[in-house]
Amino acid sequence: GALDERPADDGPEPLCDLEGAELWGRLRKIGWATRRSTDASKPPYRYFRPGANLNEVPPLKAHFMYTLEDVHDFIVKYDIDGFARKGAIDEEYDGEEAEVTWHAKAPPKKKRRKPE
Repeated sequence: GALDERPADDGPEPLCDLEGAELWGRLRKIGWATRRSTDASKPPYRYFRPGANLNEVPPLKAHFMYTLEDVHDFIVKYDIDGFARKGAIDEEYDGEEAEVTWHAKAPPKKKRRKPE
């Protein structure tokens, strides 16, 4: 079969059925990457889609997610299969670029006490 074809039914489990380390392991093989966040007010890691510039500061919001939960939602929403669709930044879905939504919220900023 062609490189972009989905394997036969006895092939690997669909990405949408995976979670955690198993999901991330498969995504890394198709070009996804992770980097530590440089912003202490944000979650500690960023999960980047294939083709994203990992050195861009700040990175484009449509190119990364903060949690594997966000990544999983993206995979389900856009039917990312790891073969024909990898979640790359240049892929279009129904003629449009993907939109990324985040569940992670920045932790609340600590209030500074005014000197008395």
